[in-house]
Amino acid sequence: MYKRRTSWTYTKPLSTRGGIKSRVNRGRFHGSNWWSKRWIEILEGSIDSVRLARGRSYARRGQVVDIEIEPGLVTASVQGTRKKPYQIRLGFEILSDEAKALLLFRFRERSSFAARLLAGEMPEEMERVFKEAGVGLFPSKSTLRRYKCSCPDDAVPCKHIIAVLLLLAEVFDDDP
Repeated sequence: MYKRRTSWTYTKPLSTRGGIKSRVNRGRFHGSNWWSKRWIEILEGSIDSVRLARGRSYARRGQVVDIEIEPGLVTASVQGTRKKPYQIRLGFEILSDEAKALLLFRFRERSSFAARLLAGEMPEEMERVFKEAGVGLFPSKSTLRRYKCSCPDDAVPCKHIIAVLLLLAEVFDDDP
């Protein structure tokens, strides 16, 4: 009888205490606002389904130990199969002075933007306004490939990065 050998074996990640667990326990992540839905839609369209499923599993199990959000950078620790959690770095484009000026001009034209943002909502026109300023509001396939994880997986994004990206959608639900 022939047995196929693979170069890797699947092992479960070490369990964590106090990790950040997704609010979604089953099925696809869905988001409760248009911006988190759009974020998830982009991820699902850019990442292969097997890798996405493993990232979902990590997010649901609470394998993400912490997430820190700063201007232009998200860092996180994700517990994998090794004792030391993997370190994640997600760099995001920081707005140039020119882009900021154009966005402020557009916001002033639409006074309801500021009011809606202060109320915890993001206007649906926001993506178009950012695009007009030459800035992406959401990650692209090329952006996803620039993210970094300290795990040995050569594929980018790996399941650890995906878990963090999915949990960011929930953060965006709470605070755009």
